[in-house]
Amino acid sequence: IGVTGVQTCALPISYQLAVVNQFGCADTDDVFIYVWPLVSVTAGPDSSVCYGQPITLIANSIGPIIGPFQWHSSRYDVVANTQTLTVSPLHSDLYTVVVNGPCNSDSAFAQVNVYMPPPVTLEPSATIVAGQPYSILSVGNGSANWYPNYMITCTDCVNPTVSPEVNTTYHVILTDIHGCIDSAKITVTVLCDRTNAVYVPNAFTPSKPGLNDHFYIQGTGVKEVNFLRIYNRWGNLVFNAEHFQI
Repeated sequence: IGVTGVQTCALPISYQLAVVNQFGCADTDDVFIYVWPLVSVTAGPDSSVCYGQPITLIANSIGPIIGPFQWHSSRYDVVANTQTLTVSPLHSDLYTVVVNGPCNSDSAFAQVNVYMPPPVTLEPSATIVAGQPYSILSVGNGSANWYPNYMITCTDCVNPTVSPEVNTTYHVILTDIHGCIDSAKITVTVLCDRTNAVYVPNAFTPSKPGLNDHFYIQGTGVKEVNFLRIYNRWGNLVFNAEHFQI
């Protein structure tokens, strides 16, 4: 029998036969019997891993084995002929390793539980006047880490308030109790700086519904607009209004 791996066997047992014939002649012979131990295998302890993260399972055996280790997955029916198996599971799964010995086969199991990342959601964008506070409403369970640390009330809370004076993209990383993480970001667009109390868009497209089709003046501390004139691309006056509130 071709045996691979560690060839461990018990000490040989010796049997001796002595024979005497009718003439008093004697002779002896010996026979040695080697006993192969039964093979056994372990698949390692049950484990937990975050969604999509790699984990390595290591099989160990006692006794001589014939052929390689054979890994199977109950969900995907994956087969790997290696002692170590590295997987990046997307679902909890039961992995089985099988070994063959000269006298028997043995199998072992390892359960891998997959934790989903903590979902974090927030609005992808917001528009404010420079310095105006904006409360970021995010949804998620876990410890938060916001960056950059610019005009933000806290970097370790779930719902901070920001008041940037320039366009800023805020990122958040959320970590749950299992160490799994998820991330999201929000871009805060600033319409004007503190030195300018009024913001007026320089173009709009009323002929394309849903695409920049609303035109209005924004500002702080403005009592009245003296006049507003809108010209088309050819320089023709198409709208005129005087003495109105924004």
